[in-house]
Amino acid sequence: MSLDLSGAHLDGFSLIDCRVDSLECHHARFAGEAMLRGLHCGLAFFQGAIFEGLTDFRGLNLEHHVWFSHSTFSIGGRFNGATFSGSADFTDAEYEQGSESVNLNDVCIKDPNALSVEDGNAPSTWPPGWVAQPREDGTATLVRRSPQAQGETTS
Repeated sequence: MSLDLSGAHLDGFSLIDCRVDSLECHHARFAGEAMLRGLHCGLAFFQGAIFEGLTDFRGLNLEHHVWFSHSTFSIGGRFNGATFSGSADFTDAEYEQGSESVNLNDVCIKDPNALSVEDGNAPSTWPPGWVAQPREDGTATLVRRSPQAQGETTS
């Protein structure tokens, strides 16, 4: 199943442990908590989405690509234990309580070199302060950069 919720106003939205082929939420407004914990999804589009409450993407499993570009996280987001198999785009996302309010601990990046074919073959861009650290098995995990490295560009 594919869901197109573009432009929707969603209050107390939940897709916990659901499976969808694609999820389109361009310019959607998530009031209250957005619970997408354990969601299995092929493609996900959140460009320009506004997350007004706490956003829970813990255990998210993205089989292809995801776009959070130009989105706003008012309180923050939890992505702990998420798996990104394709590219991820957080370009120009805003974090009203600072990028520290987004938690990407224990994220697994299946293909650290994945490129977004729909975004000019661009590599993944992560929230400020997070960088992909390669693992021995060819995957990567996200870690917070040290304060002295905060001015560096990530991909």
